[in-house]
Amino acid sequence: NNLVSPYFFCLLLWYPAFENLFSILRRILFRKKLDEADQGHLHQIIFKFLKDKNFFQEKYLNSTTGILINFFNFLIFIVSYKYYLYTEYLALFILLNIFVYLFLYFFIKKKINHS
Repeated sequence: NNLVSPYFFCLLLWYPAFENLFSILRRILFRKKLDEADQGHLHQIIFKFLKDKNFFQEKYLNSTTGILINFFNFLIFIVSYKYYLYTEYLALFILLNIFVYLFLYFFIKKKINHS
């Protein structure tokens, strides 16, 4: 469909794409091997934060982390669906998501390091 903005599909895939890009850039910056497992993804940081704060029983933490991230993305998908024709709005939504991701990442990372 030529009416649907290509940015709509970018928005649907923004999280895994940005998560991988951010991981690669973080590894290059800190001179870590790119082919080894990384423990610095946002979902792992959220998991560690929730575990340290004892918000939930440990057996529910993995599911809770996934639900939180998926719920945020679902809200973004619902809003962006209304604007699937408007490239400018969708590009703004992508930038907003990246800002929220980075803010949460560094905010939670700082909280974990100070506890």
